[in-house]
Amino acid sequence: KIKPFTNTTYVNDYRGSGFNNYGLIHWIPTTISDENGKFSFSIPQAYKGEAKLIIEGLSTEGKIISQIITINLQ
Repeated sequence: KIKPFTNTTYVNDYRGSGFNNYGLIHWIPTTISDENGKFSFSIPQAYKGEAKLIIEGLSTEGKIISQIITINLQ
């Protein structure tokens, strides 16, 4: 039997399967930028150190966006 697709719900701490399997501490499925391409987000305060942001999506013109940024959370 084919089951309908559902997104996994990730827990925002270090005990969840997202962190144990992928190092995922915070998943933001939808982030919209302004007309200048700027956006903001927040990460739970439980983690200090380096974090890798993986930004992927599509522009309004259909151009693929893919960027990896390492930030310092202190």
